[in-house]
Amino acid sequence: MDFSILADRLSVADATRLKTKLEKTVSPPTRTGILKAMARVYSWGMTMELVAKNPFAQVPKGSFINKSKEHFVPVDVYRRVVTSCDAAELRALFALYRIGGLRFSEAFEARWEDVDWEGERFTVRSPKTAKSGKDRRVIPLFTELRRQLETLRSQKGVKSTGLIVTRYTSNSTYSAIRQMIMKAGVPLWERLIQNLRSSRANEIYREFGELAESAWIGHSARTAQNHYLHLLESDFKKAIKGDV
Repeated sequence: MDFSILADRLSVADATRLKTKLEKTVSPPTRTGILKAMARVYSWGMTMELVAKNPFAQVPKGSFINKSKEHFVPVDVYRRVVTSCDAAELRALFALYRIGGLRFSEAFEARWEDVDWEGERFTVRSPKTAKSGKDRRVIPLFTELRRQLETLRSQKGVKSTGLIVTRYTSNSTYSAIRQMIMKAGVPLWERLIQNLRSSRANEIYREFGELAESAWIGHSARTAQNHYLHLLESDFKKAIKGDV
């Protein structure tokens, strides 16, 4: 069967019906991702002369932005969680996300040689941005992050070289952090890791400004506005207190 013939039969009406079905079954960002992927496939098909038209070209695809799932994790909640945890490596991993602002994958790339104890810097290896020529960034060795890393390094059996995170993998981390939060008696929030990172992004933006937030968190100002920065309850309280 020639699948290119079947693909060419898909109409704009069919694409629109798919969008309507997705609106009822998946989240807006997921729907956007599927529709954009379909549009790219058909665009490639036209370039290769496999299909004559792109039925998804004119279908509104929405946005990846989903502010409804944003959640700010206060420092006191962070402290409550790490205090209730006995595993030094898990506490350090949690600190890498909430205090260091690392992406999920970046924590598993972190090595002890990336920690400049004297210079008080931490080099973050970033596979996600490596293709754009930015395979790493340098952030401050924040006091709380340093404390958790020093505690982990001082434990018997922990090597002072190589990977920092050795006991947890990309498959086991979500479960471990979820259990860690629940043990502390803290209600779970959506997007466990991303909201830890975005919470740090908001703090850095407010304390050090846009340039530092972009450099230390590792994304563009536009990405920050769309996916990380948002108004906090403290912003409203501050505005009311200063109202004239």
